[in-house]
Amino acid sequence: MQHTLKYFFLLLAAFQFASCQNEEPLLPNAESSLEIITTTEHTTRTSLLEDGKTVVWNNGDAIAVYDMVSAKRQFVAEVQEGITYFKGNITPKYSTFLAAYPYDLANDNVEQQTIALTLPSEQTAVKGSFADNINLSVAKGERNIDGSPSQVRFRNVCQLFKFQIPSYIDGRIAKIVFSAEQNIAGQLSVQYTDAEPVVTLGEQASTALTLLPPSGSTTFAEGTYYFVLAPVQVNGFTLTLTDINGKVYSQRSNSSLGGSRGVVYSLGKLDLIEVPSVTAVHFYSGGVLQGTDVTLSAPVSDKEWSATIKNAQGVTVRTLSSATGALKSEHTDASWPYLPKGTYTVDYNYTTANGKLMQASTAFMVTQNPTFGVSQAAASSYTYYAGDGVERNVNRANGLDAYTVTAISTSVTGISSKILENSNYQVTYTNDFSGSITASSNSTVTYADRKYTSTGAYTLGATATFDGVTKSGSKNIHITGLPYTAAPPTDAEWDGDANNWNYSKNDHVGVRVYGKEISKSFNIPADINVNVEQDVDVHTSTVGTTYQLIVGGAVVFELEAGGKAASENCHEDKNIYPGTLTVSTPKVACKNSYGNAPFFETYGTHLLVRKIIVRYR
Repeated sequence: MQHTLKYFFLLLAAFQFASCQNEEPLLPNAESSLEIITTTEHTTRTSLLEDGKTVVWNNGDAIAVYDMVSAKRQFVAEVQEGITYFKGNITPKYSTFLAAYPYDLANDNVEQQTIALTLPSEQTAVKGSFADNINLSVAKGERNIDGSPSQVRFRNVCQLFKFQIPSYIDGRIAKIVFSAEQNIAGQLSVQYTDAEPVVTLGEQASTALTLLPPSGSTTFAEGTYYFVLAPVQVNGFTLTLTDINGKVYSQRSNSSLGGSRGVVYSLGKLDLIEVPSVTAVHFYSGGVLQGTDVTLSAPVSDKEWSATIKNAQGVTVRTLSSATGALKSEHTDASWPYLPKGTYTVDYNYTTANGKLMQASTAFMVTQNPTFGVSQAAASSYTYYAGDGVERNVNRANGLDAYTVTAISTSVTGISSKILENSNYQVTYTNDFSGSITASSNSTVTYADRKYTSTGAYTLGATATFDGVTKSGSKNIHITGLPYTAAPPTDAEWDGDANNWNYSKNDHVGVRVYGKEISKSFNIPADINVNVEQDVDVHTSTVGTTYQLIVGGAVVFELEAGGKAASENCHEDKNIYPGTLTVSTPKVACKNSYGNAPFFETYGTHLLVRKIIVRYR
């Protein structure tokens, strides 16, 4: 049963403001009890009649009453002969009170004459009206000293957005979502210190309202329905309709709408604008990533339409247009050939047959990872000797420092240069010794030379990260110790007992070797052909000797020197001899078969090694 009529809302055309008066009485009684009544002279609030303007109280409606001291008290409506009564108790000594509807959505207490209410973001539709306990309203009043009722006004907290389901949609729609750019539902704070309540949204708020079909129904029938929103001006919104088969339709408006309490704003009739399906697929040619192809199916067939695609930062990455059918945007796009992973917004519009411009938007995600590789380059002297990833060049090998790695770079492979050289994209490179470098417009980063302190096999590792995907690459480097120059050899670099290292007398500088062998080892990953240049002096005194230059375990030069005779006392050699350093015997040795050390500095058979140079051959 419905009673106590009042003109609550004024209807206007779509997207216009309206104004209205909203008066709903609250009548307190004397003593500790409080009686609230409404009459035909004052507005009521819980449901709309068929005229779409008149709101009435219903039996069982519950309000919350606050006396500024105790927690909220529940008062329940009882309708009798055109008057609605609310009865309950409040603290006797307090004459000031506040009231809020509905009871269940009101906070337990008030602070500084501020009531906290919750406007649900999911609402159940009522054809021609709105759901019970959802049209929030507040009132304040004073208890009369003589105990007689004191009338007050209920003030509506929210606004209504009205729309129509046309006959051709009857029974097809299972859910309607209103999405705005502003918060439109959630926690509301209503301060009631002045003549009019002031409504603000709290932290727990929502930008979307979901309207479900009326109770007992799974779809919306033809007719008028309402969203109940917080009283904020909505600057652009989207209506999304989901049908009984899960198909989604969308309608977008960039108009500003609403902003006043107790006012109905019309959205007009809904239209089924099909949300386009979007496919985004990375395109490869010859195994090389060229970009991303995007296809949008037409929302309405045989209509001219266009669309813009924006990334999560709001940057337009594609613009599409077509006379009819699907919209396509290919990897040949000059500015954004590739679409990185993420969420994209599609704003699209088309003109209907009667010339009406329709606007809508949807979103899609790119989740496909790019496929690519990483190439790590670097070169030591051995790299050029062996032709390991570079053109073999022995002269280049012999021209490098034996312990320096040069031409170090990291490159991305499998991605087109039009992507890698585009400033819209970035690649982050890291390696084992130079840290992290983020580069754009560059498919390769280069690094300074690196010098090692000892021979051996090394691996230079690197990674490249593109669009959240990290790939790695590496390069094996061998530091052989070649080319090598000893003029003369030193005790720290050579093995063996030379008897007299760094000998110097009468302008003769070298290593003095008696019946001994000295050797120098290298890091040999595979047999290496070398040339060994020597400068040696084989000296004999009372006994002859034999000198051998040994490369990789093989004798490449031998000199037999007799003893005593003055003409046979000194034998020199300053020539170059080929040889092969092997993995099993990776060394160069100088061996003298005899030496009479007791003669020391003045006499004796010995070998003087002035210089040894080992180069790649």
